[in-house]
Amino acid sequence: MSEVSKERPNYRCPPPPTPYPWLVFLHGKNKKKQTFYSLSQPNKRYVRSIPELQNKSVWLSSHGWLVLCGKEFLLWNPVTFESINLPPLKLQPKQKIYDLLLTSAPGNLDSTLLVFVRNPPSIVFCCIKNQTWITRGYRKDIKVIGRCYDYKDHFCKPVICNNTIYAITYRYGHMVELEIVNSTSLVIKPLQCERLFTQSLWHCSNSYRVESCGDVFAIEVERGGVRHGQVIDIVISKLDLSKMVWNKVVSCPDRAFFLSRGNAISCPVPTADDAQRIGNRVFFTLYEDNSLYSYHIEDKTISISLPCPNISTPWETPLWILPNADQVEIKNHQLNIGQEECRKEEDTQIRDRVSSVEIWEEEKINEKITTLSLAIADADADADDLPSDIFSKISEHLTPFDYMHFRGVGKEFRSVAPPKQWRTLSASVELEKHILSPWLMLPITRTSVSSLVDPNGLGDKCKKYHLTTPQILENAIIHCSNYGWLLMSNRRFVEELRHCMLSVMLYNPLTKSTICLPDLIPVNHFFISSSPNSSDCIVVGFSIYLSQVHLIRPGMTEWIVMELVREYDGYSYYPTHIYPIFLDDSFYFLGEDGTIGVLKLEEYYTSLTLHQLKKACTSSSYHENFLVECDGELLSVFVGKFGQWVQVFKLNQSESEMEWKEVKDLGNYSLYLCEVSTIATESKASEMKNRIYFPRFDGESVMYYSLDTGRFHSSESNEEVSMDYYGSREQRSCCWIEPRWYSQESAHSSLLFDKLIRNNQ
Repeated sequence: MSEVSKERPNYRCPPPPTPYPWLVFLHGKNKKKQTFYSLSQPNKRYVRSIPELQNKSVWLSSHGWLVLCGKEFLLWNPVTFESINLPPLKLQPKQKIYDLLLTSAPGNLDSTLLVFVRNPPSIVFCCIKNQTWITRGYRKDIKVIGRCYDYKDHFCKPVICNNTIYAITYRYGHMVELEIVNSTSLVIKPLQCERLFTQSLWHCSNSYRVESCGDVFAIEVERGGVRHGQVIDIVISKLDLSKMVWNKVVSCPDRAFFLSRGNAISCPVPTADDAQRIGNRVFFTLYEDNSLYSYHIEDKTISISLPCPNISTPWETPLWILPNADQVEIKNHQLNIGQEECRKEEDTQIRDRVSSVEIWEEEKINEKITTLSLAIADADADADDLPSDIFSKISEHLTPFDYMHFRGVGKEFRSVAPPKQWRTLSASVELEKHILSPWLMLPITRTSVSSLVDPNGLGDKCKKYHLTTPQILENAIIHCSNYGWLLMSNRRFVEELRHCMLSVMLYNPLTKSTICLPDLIPVNHFFISSSPNSSDCIVVGFSIYLSQVHLIRPGMTEWIVMELVREYDGYSYYPTHIYPIFLDDSFYFLGEDGTIGVLKLEEYYTSLTLHQLKKACTSSSYHENFLVECDGELLSVFVGKFGQWVQVFKLNQSESEMEWKEVKDLGNYSLYLCEVSTIATESKASEMKNRIYFPRFDGESVMYYSLDTGRFHSSESNEEVSMDYYGSREQRSCCWIEPRWYSQESAHSSLLFDKLIRNNQ
């Protein structure tokens, strides 16, 4: 162990420890400079030049120490400046380091560094006091644990909790316990633990394990979009150590998690002020990105900020460092059993209150009365002076929501407006005149409550409505939305099949109608041909990677599977997770590089043809892309990194070629875009046209991009908000829906789907 430096100039010392980790940027030539940023001091940045961090890679921050790697491993304490050089680690030529774990601070006699390598799989560990590397191979252990040997399998995601080391197998997620005996040997013990799997259908996720206040948490960061560079969702699970089962975490107000470069850190949140801005969140960084992202666990929103905008180049992706973690005095705010019971009781009370009123406005939850209700209430005082037929005539021209508000004003109003069974009404009723613009459906909460946001509500504030949902949908993910219906699924692992299956459901959030479909293997995309309670509805599922198309009509007992013929060679096609468009008896998929995939449906087979078009957008740095049908035309929308630009293109088709043509004006149309639903509507009001709405918020207002101004605006005030995404909040696990209380005839040809069903049964 090296001598502790007694005196150092400030620029060679890290900043003092804080309750939360430092976000550190290594930048400049040979990483000579480091910039430190902390959530505890959001307005301060510290630029340093620390010799120990220069020209080295930081592998791990654990127990207040950093594990650094240059030519050999070095343990360094950023508070005391103690350093420990480990002996050179000699690996076989093809071996690669996959994970590291430091069991405790090096001051402890049993402190050990474990290095997880593969090709072949082994654990190399070194007791700090002994300064000797010991290798433990485990090929035979993998065979016993997984019931068969997989040469690609190895242990990963190690975590230590209550002096017990846990790890999982990479391929199948089997959990094991690792015990170091006498600092010289390592015993591997298989555990009977429920396997954890991701809901993602795109098989691209980053997995983390982290200890927090005596608990083990799993954090799955699901990625998709262009080059899988976009975070789709973050799922957190907590391990019940008594039952060895994983429980999904829907709220964690007393914790904060910090992710970077495969490393995870967790901290308790000790104060109420910090709980508001730091608690219940996952803070993370992305590769080659100097932005800081914050995921709110309960709201499922992602905020973005730029903590250090003036970093000198070149710079590395930032990482989190928690110095002196064992010495910083932070109270453990772990929820006790009594608090958990209080939360359960609170959830029950909330759900009971929700059940009494199926749909209500947010202002009424807060015991406020909306301006509209006040105006009608004033009229109620003089209701006796007005003919009842006037109120009856008014009620005939109200939308369902306004009709329910109308009835809620008073007895006189209810007498002329009897209750209606909205779910049984057809499109021939006056409802068809009151087709509303799309609403944004927010994720279902732990109390089985969902919210609908109308970005174009009357007045200066977006209207938000709340409604109850069946508990079976609480953990379901949304795949697509069409005709006011949602297609959702829950994923479950089938041990006998050794893979996952989807429990698929159709759900109308306004009529509360639910249709369960047979289980299905995981697929990439879904499509609903028409309203599910109509006779010509067909549900289509696509598995591009497995070259299969699945079809079913509600009421059938099993899916029809059709093989997909790929009519292209020598080109790898990677469709994005964006909702496909059905147009002229073909499905259109947008590839990550802007390529169009056309899936043609025939009576006896399906074929997928690729059209490598000239790049639509002029920049290759786009972050998102969408497809949407607008007035019979196929449009693509490309969004630049951080929303710095937005471009719209129309697909021009001829018998010989396809090409994109840029569109500067949408006419009277507005677009509503997200991953699982894209909608184009003709705007009745001139001030609402030529807009593109995204599932992104500025405060409580939905943001839209105006093609007229080339800027983002707030839907509340219509004032310019920003030129990019910084400072906004992106909503995840949401979708746009078209409010429908009635069955709508299909806009697509049902004859083709009927033939497909009949010819393949």
